[in-house]
Amino acid sequence: MNIEMNREEPIFLDSQNQQQTVITGSRSLDSPANSVTGYERNVLLITNHFSKNGNWQNKVSTDVLYNILKQINKVTITILDPYDTTLNSKGINYLKNYNLVVIDFVDGGYNLSPRCPTFVKALMQYIKEGGALFTCHDQFDNTHSRFITPEALEMLQLLGFIHCNSHGNSGSTAFFDKTAISNTFFVADHAIYGDSIPISSIHQTYSRYDESCTTCKVIMKFNGPSAPNSYEYLVINRPFKGKTLNIRAGHTTGFTEAEKKIFLSSILWLLYEI
Repeated sequence: MNIEMNREEPIFLDSQNQQQTVITGSRSLDSPANSVTGYERNVLLITNHFSKNGNWQNKVSTDVLYNILKQINKVTITILDPYDTTLNSKGINYLKNYNLVVIDFVDGGYNLSPRCPTFVKALMQYIKEGGALFTCHDQFDNTHSRFITPEALEMLQLLGFIHCNSHGNSGSTAFFDKTAISNTFFVADHAIYGDSIPISSIHQTYSRYDESCTTCKVIMKFNGPSAPNSYEYLVINRPFKGKTLNIRAGHTTGFTEAEKKIFLSSILWLLYEI
């Protein structure tokens, strides 16, 4: 597996002079991003794990998603730092090189919508034209009244959520929706773990699942204060020609082994399930 990294610190390849080309050709998004024409897939991972550049909470992503992607032999990874000053200049033609964009875990998110609005707009166009996106806790739902932007609201809609100015709820167990997981990669997880899995303490923040979304499925829910499995934990959507998956994991730096299996299944769903 080839790995391409962009960053400004010494361990990154210089983005102008030393960047290795790992993409063999530009992919058209006129057809679905996940149509199976072979098993090779190009994945863009946005993470601050390697640069150690912290967010406003001085948080750095774990290497969990990076290690999961490395397990998939047919995946080529390109890494961009979310705080790279060139990120906002990346447009739809750049994103078309990838079958999947993955935004790494970090509590508090990367505030991409206010910091990189042009990139977020391109990312939404990429999804609409057939791209796939993996997002998690706080990446676009950290949109309370102090930080809310039009780009964040539109991205939430693509993910199957609506904005709410409320901090939300936490939980430690996630439950499968046996109807929603039918004929998906998540069936194997249910067969292994049963009806529920233990999860690290996570919480829903400033968004809630959009009950009116006709293209969404809530694959798993987590327990809340009023009843078990009352809040969404894992939501998939097929907006326009693309695919999105949002998981509420990410509030803590540790994850259970069962959660890691869910992360792998999430990436496989985005890459291979048509």
